Amino acid sequence: MLSTYKPFNPTVNGDPKQVCEGKAWVDDLVNKISAGSILSIMGPDLKGELTHIFTPNIKRSFEGTPVEIAGNAIDVKGDFSLR
Repeated sequence: MLSTYKPFNPTVNGDPKQVCEGKAWVDDLVNKISAGSILSIMGPDLKGELTHIFTPNIKRSFEGTPVEIAGNAIDVKGDFSLR
């Protein structure tokens, strides 16, 4: 799905390293959720059950470190944890 909301980014070339390399994708996800750029997250939980979280937000520790991604979901036993 392409968006016309923002201009095309010429640095995106499809290289696998741009998708998810190391912890960088988690930091990117946290930053995008914090900025309000992500409406929902879908994926398997630790039990392999499909989870769909709407309006995700970041729960932080007292030190400000991201700890969990929480949001509204249907038929979900818990939140997606960053630990």
